[in-house]
Amino acid sequence: ARGISVCNKKKDELVELTEKANEIGLELTFDHESPSEVVNAKLATNDGTIPNPLNLHSDWSNDFSDAPNFSWGDLYCYLINKKGYDQESLKAYKSLEGYRLYWDGHVYNLERNKNIYFEHHIMKFSVKPTEREKTPLGNKPTYDGWIIIHKDGVVLSAHCPCIGGSDGACRHIGAALIELEDTLRQNTVVTCTGEKCAWKRRKRTHNEATNLEDMTFTKPEIGKKKKKAVKPSTRNYDPRPKKAVNNENLVSQFRALLINTVPSAVGLHILPDHGLNEATEAIDEITEQTSTNGVPLTSIHGNPFIQEQPFTLDCISPFKTHPPSVDEIMQKGQGIKRKLNFNESEIDFIEKKTRLQSQQSDWFLYRKGRITASKCKRVASLKPTTSPSKTIKELLVNNTPQSTAMLQGLQNEDNIAEAFINKMDTVEGKKGVTITKCGLFVSKTHGFLGASPDGIITDPEQTTPGVAEFKYIQVKPDETLTDVLLRQHICSKVQHNNAETIQLNKNHKYYFQLYQQMFVTGYHWGVFIAQGTEGGLFYEKVTFTEAFWSPILNKVENFFDKFFVYELAYPRIQLGLERFHY
Repeated sequence: ARGISVCNKKKDELVELTEKANEIGLELTFDHESPSEVVNAKLATNDGTIPNPLNLHSDWSNDFSDAPNFSWGDLYCYLINKKGYDQESLKAYKSLEGYRLYWDGHVYNLERNKNIYFEHHIMKFSVKPTEREKTPLGNKPTYDGWIIIHKDGVVLSAHCPCIGGSDGACRHIGAALIELEDTLRQNTVVTCTGEKCAWKRRKRTHNEATNLEDMTFTKPEIGKKKKKAVKPSTRNYDPRPKKAVNNENLVSQFRALLINTVPSAVGLHILPDHGLNEATEAIDEITEQTSTNGVPLTSIHGNPFIQEQPFTLDCISPFKTHPPSVDEIMQKGQGIKRKLNFNESEIDFIEKKTRLQSQQSDWFLYRKGRITASKCKRVASLKPTTSPSKTIKELLVNNTPQSTAMLQGLQNEDNIAEAFINKMDTVEGKKGVTITKCGLFVSKTHGFLGASPDGIITDPEQTTPGVAEFKYIQVKPDETLTDVLLRQHICSKVQHNNAETIQLNKNHKYYFQLYQQMFVTGYHWGVFIAQGTEGGLFYEKVTFTEAFWSPILNKVENFFDKFFVYELAYPRIQLGLERFHY
């Protein structure tokens, strides 16, 4: 209002200018032109008035092939006569606010109208605010302005709706002019055939995804040199306190808790495994502390180390071409079945390495791709008319959360073993019965079968060891263990010596589970032991017979050969896709 330039001035500087103007008595000069009058004056030419670009809703294009020859000299001549620009600032143009906006990609849109009015070209632009999401005037995402250029490249006028845009030289207009000059200059090249480009299009914006560590947050300011930002690196930064750094005990505890809670957690692959030595030491420590009738649950095997790692499904290489043919899938499936067969040293290695069972990731690794004893009944009872998809998914995708009852069963295995051995000693009069911890067994003759007994039992009266399967049964206050076993059809009533007693139900999944454990381990007898929460104990010895197991084995092997092995070779069901019929 007093003829003083206030462009690019901060609050303190504006206050100082106002005070000095008052001191010298500078008179106020009011410009009574309305915004519409200012815009109309910019649109006036010697030959007539150009229509307001904001009222033109058609014929806009990104094609700048017919644009005037606008160069840096034209840009310089236009800005040098505007307030806020001088010769020195235009020499150091990269420090200008407009250049900063251009370089940072704030020029969101730049278009040219195909129509020419009185030998003048109309350009319109959209520039995003510097630091705000919306413009203070109109609450819009961009400042939408326009530029009018004569056919010889001279800028007639420019307008921006921002506070400082009425004089036609705000930072947004400057950014748009620099963007226009750069677009036209970049498109002056010729093609490889020597012809001029037929389509001149402004280059894309500078908005690109970048790594957070490569980003620099600065506030553009005129006259200030850009400081080199100090970027803290997180590559070698450890946020833990010094006492927790490299604390292997904490890592081991966390790994054990994670396995117990989410056995299939992805994090298990990045958490360090302390190797077979530490696993064996942990097993020995557990077995030494857990005594059954004074006899510790000691290991029955020796050194767990062998030279090579046995085959797992993670070793399967993908198909070279997709989709594979049916013959390729079938050949790969047969190859997987062959590789699942291990020799005695490999079987012994896996059993030793997995003695912590569900607390160790290798236990899940070697179980995958095999039909384990707990799923024997599920597979053997599958009818020919029933789709195998659900069964296959149950075998490969374990989404069943660990219930409280399951957790209590794991925690009470040692108590069940101790109660059984005490009863053998006091009631049966058998001395020297022991139960030993064990890992995952793989069948020597049918490598696709696996079993993880709860223990290996030795009885002085038997020539070979046997398998032991523990079950911890939830008993209600008004029931007994026998009532629950009958209600859940785990056992059935039988007459024995004119007395009614109970025995294992041969059609129950626990009976099938015990049978597969005997077959896989090669031991011809086993004991099913169930303890109730009220303290009751039931046990039954089962002797392996080929007549009972042979038809079950045929059904299980037929399921593996006909359905399961092809899902291992070319996964579909576990990915939520429909099963192929081979």
